[in-house]
Amino acid sequence: MALDINRPLIERTWVLPRIRQLLPIAEKYDARQPIAFATEAIGDFSLALIKTGARFRPILSVRNERFNRLAIFLRRLYPEFFAGVFKPIEPADFIDEELITKRFELAAESKRKKSEKSRSIRGRELRLTPDDDSWIGETNVGAHFDLFRRSVISLGRYVQKSVADDEKTGKTLLLLK
Repeated sequence: MALDINRPLIERTWVLPRIRQLLPIAEKYDARQPIAFATEAIGDFSLALIKTGARFRPILSVRNERFNRLAIFLRRLYPEFFAGVFKPIEPADFIDEELITKRFELAAESKRKKSEKSRSIRGRELRLTPDDDSWIGETNVGAHFDLFRRSVISLGRYVQKSVADDEKTGKTLLLLK
């Protein structure tokens, strides 16, 4: 509602400064780097195997969110830019159980051999790092991150242009108290 009442003011004072922080991150990466982008733009991601019925299912979760849930607010303010980005990831989109089990085993070996602190497994949870870009990028989960990245770029360009146009036309900006 606030955006409908005073779009130029909100875009200039709240949206633009935040999108200017996120836009360089989105432009720095491409479709082959879903976890590198998502880690820097959204937060730290991990995969866990959760038992659902008779099967284990890999679940993606996020910790240490950056930008204080900016993505959720942007989606609400500009739903046309994020169409399909936040739709639930369907069961078919999840990573194959055998593949994730193999990744857990590889990470455990790597941790034992190198004592890597950046690579951790807590129980059956695998913290994802940019080293996982190649195999995550081949899944639909990687495609969701890339769709979000492209949406941020489109929105960033739109907001920058909108604010510049409003400044040129001298649109009256109402201050809300």
